[in-house]
Amino acid sequence: MGILTAMNSAVGGLGAQSFALENISGNIANSSTTGFKRKDTSFADLVRSNTSNAARVTSGGVTASSRSTITLDGDIQGSAVDTHLAINGTGFFSVSADPLDNTLGTRYTRAGDFEQYYDARNGQTYLRNGSGYSLIGINMTPAIGEDPKGPITIDKTSQSAKASTQITYKLNLPTEPVTTYSAANSTVAGANIYDPSYSATSIPYQIASTGKVVGTQVTDFMKNSIAGGTVTVYDAQGTPAVVQLRWSKFEEASTGRSEWGLFYRNAETYDATDTTDAVWTQIPSNTTINDGTLGRVAATDTNGVAPGGTGWIETYTHPASTGFFFDSNGKQLDATSAIAINNLTVNGKNFGTMTLDMAATEFADKNGLASANQLTQDGYSTGAFEGVSIDNNSGIISYNYSNGQTVQKWKIPIVAFNGASYLKAEDGGAYTETIQSGSPIDIDGALSSSALEASNVDISEEFTKLIVTQQAFSANSKVITTADQMMSDILQIIR
Repeated sequence: MGILTAMNSAVGGLGAQSFALENISGNIANSSTTGFKRKDTSFADLVRSNTSNAARVTSGGVTASSRSTITLDGDIQGSAVDTHLAINGTGFFSVSADPLDNTLGTRYTRAGDFEQYYDARNGQTYLRNGSGYSLIGINMTPAIGEDPKGPITIDKTSQSAKASTQITYKLNLPTEPVTTYSAANSTVAGANIYDPSYSATSIPYQIASTGKVVGTQVTDFMKNSIAGGTVTVYDAQGTPAVVQLRWSKFEEASTGRSEWGLFYRNAETYDATDTTDAVWTQIPSNTTINDGTLGRVAATDTNGVAPGGTGWIETYTHPASTGFFFDSNGKQLDATSAIAINNLTVNGKNFGTMTLDMAATEFADKNGLASANQLTQDGYSTGAFEGVSIDNNSGIISYNYSNGQTVQKWKIPIVAFNGASYLKAEDGGAYTETIQSGSPIDIDGALSSSALEASNVDISEEFTKLIVTQQAFSANSKVITTADQMMSDILQIIR
């Protein structure tokens, strides 16, 4: 009888609307849950007919099912926690329900509210979100035989010191360096100077074949050289020492070819009467030249250069293969980037052999000074762990230390699914793969650190659906009441 069918359909309608109400209620309850994806309700009609006559087919019952919105992103909101993460666009984080139990398998989530969590069971610190899932990453420095992929751990131990082995030096040298030697009080005749109003002089200036500047030579050396910068080096225990560099330029008397000499300082204090101990030591280049006496100092007097002046006449004896040479275009001749500094010694401490990776040019500088674009070294002192930083583009987690060092340790993988809407939902905003979803695929997803993805629930939309659901439920109730009244009328006829 049609009345009973109508009543059954209405009962089915009540069930379907109750199902929809359950989804609406859950959506509203989780409107503030990080990474939550709302569930919409889909309705499908059920046709009941045993006739082939289309005109006799009536509207049947209804069934309700949940429709996933996993692929619909929520808004990205800022956070004060460095390890909070949000995925921009498609993708999921890989997480573990228990980092000590591999049998639970891998799950996937958009909830990136990860924070450091100390696990007393094994003394490790993990990145765990509010639902208890630990973030899985790829170890960039795995131990031999270790699977690089696993729950991310944060090692907060201090970083050991590293001895310096290489100095990187990139600079430009001036065509004419400005030194501080003054000719104002020169009294010895026989030399031309930059300002012809001064009396000329000849100053003996000799560096032994060892390339040392001893105490008695320091004053003249400092006046006839320019600063090249400073760099701090370290020994294996992290003890620092400041290495000062200076450049001095000369012209070879026999060829007129200019040569630059590079020196580093051995001692902060010295005896001005000492003729033995090095205060400055020359760093030899790998350029092959012959021994010779260098004549005119290619330097500008700070008192000024008068037109037609030439320069100082100064004697400088140098060892073979120690200078740096440049052509007329400012390009270094016979340049070799790797130069060995044997037994680099500063203030009595030997730092061993160090490699100087140098690239230099020689172009005019209005101030007559050397300008270093880069002067760095590869050593460092012991550093305390200060925290982690996450690169948004690469997803790399780096450890930061108090010695200024940053070490890349983990990479956060982002995965996607061909059928993401068919992932199976688990507690805590996590999902597991199904046959319909397919296997996870690694993608180059984009991250935002110090950010969280909000739920994709729209409260106003949920209230609208709530009103519609309530009206539909009431209407189905009215159908049942009407059908019941009609059945009562039929029973009255029988009486």
